[in-house]
Amino acid sequence: MRSAWWIVLAACGASRPVGTTTTQQSATVLASYDLGALHVTGAPRPDPTIGAQLDRYGAISSTRLLDISDDGKQLLVLQGGDAAILTSPLASPRTVTRDVDVVWAAFGEHGAIDYAGDHDGTEDDRLYQTTNGAVKTLVAEHRIADPIERRGRLVWAQPEETSTAIWLLDGKPKKVFEGDGAWAVVDLSDDGTQLLAKNTASLESSTLYRIATSDGHAVALTSVDPRVAAPAAQFGNDGQLFAIASAGDRLNAWEIMTRGQRLLAPELAWDVTQLAVAPSGDAVAFTTNDDGANTLYVYDTRAHTHRVVTAAPVGGVIADLKFAAHADVLAFSWSDPKHPREPFTYDLASDRVTAWVAPPAIDVPVVASERVRIGDVPAFVMKPMGKAPVIVEFHGGPEDQWVAKWQPFEQFLVARGFAIVQPNVRGSVGYGRAYAAADDGPHRGEVMQDVGAVLDWIATQPDLDGSRVAVMGTSYGGYLALAALLAYPERIRAGVDIVGIADFVAFLEGTAAYRRASRRTEYGDERDPGTRALLAGLSPIRRAGSIKAPLLVAQGARDPRVPPAVADGLVAAVRGGGGTVWYVAAADEGHGFQKPANLGALQTLIVQLLTAAR
Repeated sequence: MRSAWWIVLAACGASRPVGTTTTQQSATVLASYDLGALHVTGAPRPDPTIGAQLDRYGAISSTRLLDISDDGKQLLVLQGGDAAILTSPLASPRTVTRDVDVVWAAFGEHGAIDYAGDHDGTEDDRLYQTTNGAVKTLVAEHRIADPIERRGRLVWAQPEETSTAIWLLDGKPKKVFEGDGAWAVVDLSDDGTQLLAKNTASLESSTLYRIATSDGHAVALTSVDPRVAAPAAQFGNDGQLFAIASAGDRLNAWEIMTRGQRLLAPELAWDVTQLAVAPSGDAVAFTTNDDGANTLYVYDTRAHTHRVVTAAPVGGVIADLKFAAHADVLAFSWSDPKHPREPFTYDLASDRVTAWVAPPAIDVPVVASERVRIGDVPAFVMKPMGKAPVIVEFHGGPEDQWVAKWQPFEQFLVARGFAIVQPNVRGSVGYGRAYAAADDGPHRGEVMQDVGAVLDWIATQPDLDGSRVAVMGTSYGGYLALAALLAYPERIRAGVDIVGIADFVAFLEGTAAYRRASRRTEYGDERDPGTRALLAGLSPIRRAGSIKAPLLVAQGARDPRVPPAVADGLVAAVRGGGGTVWYVAAADEGHGFQKPANLGALQTLIVQLLTAAR
């Protein structure tokens, strides 16, 4: 494989090979260059041949549902970073937003579109409205979160370090509630007099409240027991209220009544993940997370029975459930490993599902993903033909999950001859609340047992090459990649860390104030001396000088979650120990690379590093 190593580097015009020794580094100035907003050190220039091949995957369009019109005859969708309107199934989308990376949008009154977004990944979202091409800023002074539109009214949260305010815009903005801790808006009643909000202590502990918008009076609707979670809810007709809340180790759907609660589907074996209430009040749509794929159900509120929507696409991810306000038409997004995300509608009366965009032409190789169990660890595997080198990819969060969705970069890597293993290690959601909490606090280091089990499993598979393994991850997944390089240095050939956590103490001290409380609940409070010592011992930066496998580190300068200085320190520590780091710093990115030019350059360099090291 050494010949391939040199061929790739020579084609890229590299100034030095991967694996330069300490002596060589001290005598050589590391290559550096600027590429648009990127500043790259220690790496060759991106290979344009690889970039052109990547572009074929990046050009495959993906369309996410944002909202459905009141009459169910139009959809608002997200394409790239812009919101667009679909006026009928298979119609050409009409873009309605510009110059903002949209994260949320909804149909407003009188042809208006309300939307929220930021610039350059700062997550400092503002609220806007566009009508016939004219744009008006609705909220410009504070970061807004969880906006909801109902009948021309807007409600949103403004999180601070130790408290959260909730605002209602009905003609003019009005603060309707302020509470200690982390609060999120869940729903607003049609008449604007009541809202639903949840107060979150941790992933495993949240309480649902009904709040009067007249005076901010809040009434708890679910238990404040720290063992109970209530992540979602929605108003129905005539005082109906439906919620997702924990029932033992699982999340299920409930109807909350004046006297008591009714469990909608007690026999379900998997978590309920979303729900939406039909405008008639006669039905509730909800999805379950069945080992990383979703099943769509409809619950009949009169007969108290539920059924699977067999007309819906299967085997993938269903998201963004929304009913039209004046029609029993449900809209949702769907994708699977071989199909990009697309919007659909489901008419309850006719039991018919309609696709709203034409499936994009896919003229590149794509493969399905396979679910496997590695001991107690669920995982997804994507493989090329023949015995393949392996990339173990870790998700972020840690409260996240690998699911059966479209992943164009991973598909490209498989087409290049790599197998991808995506383990849902302890701490992942979707497999019960106990599994999600298994890495909390002092148990953080135990996740490396799962990583070791994955490496052991790879070594037993006849079509996976256990001697050629790399690790890759983003955010918390970046931490896992770094920790794996340190825990198993003889078994891993290369690593990729994208906006990862290398120093838990610096991360907790430097992350955005509105996130700090929830992150301390997950990782521990660094202000406590004992916890601080534990977190410092778990931080990869403390032993980064011993990382000798080639490493690529990518960081956005405007990241509100992981302070850029953490990545700078990591790179310095690895290089100080004689290790090789390709460092990609983006001046105009936040927590992840979103701009097409930046993402393309980063992914090209990832391919070059992994190809050289395999």
